[in-house]
Amino acid sequence: MRHTAPAVEVGATVKAKPAPKADKLARTSDKELTATAGKAFAEDAVEIKATYRGELAAGVAVTATMVTNDPQRPVENDKGPYFKDPAATGHDGDKPVRTLTGLTTDANGLLKLPKIYTDAHSGTFLLRLTTADGAVLTVKLKVAAPAGS
Repeated sequence: MRHTAPAVEVGATVKAKPAPKADKLARTSDKELTATAGKAFAEDAVEIKATYRGELAAGVAVTATMVTNDPQRPVENDKGPYFKDPAATGHDGDKPVRTLTGLTTDANGLLKLPKIYTDAHSGTFLLRLTTADGAVLTVKLKVAAPAGS
């Protein structure tokens, strides 16, 4: 004997997993970052660690921006160090960009930034790393004038 039951409607709410948080960003090395104008910084020169309440923070979104040296209102710089546009292809692949978004820390809370290049300007420049939670790390990038200039 087979019985059938009427269909029952069940309501459910699915909540998205909260975005990973970080309350502190720190460099993994204290080595001074220097390059010669027109050249690039060492491969993987900038690596950072993100933590939340002292624990490693995996999957944290980070924005990297080359900023002016104005402590009151740092804005994106238009000269000095830059990244190559990851979305550009062909001869546009060398297009300088000074803000990178969509960067995330790995399972160990680490983030290695892409290679950083320099233009013809020398001096001390700032790289500002920020998270949506307000964690900020400012890194000094020193660019020396080419020899003989």
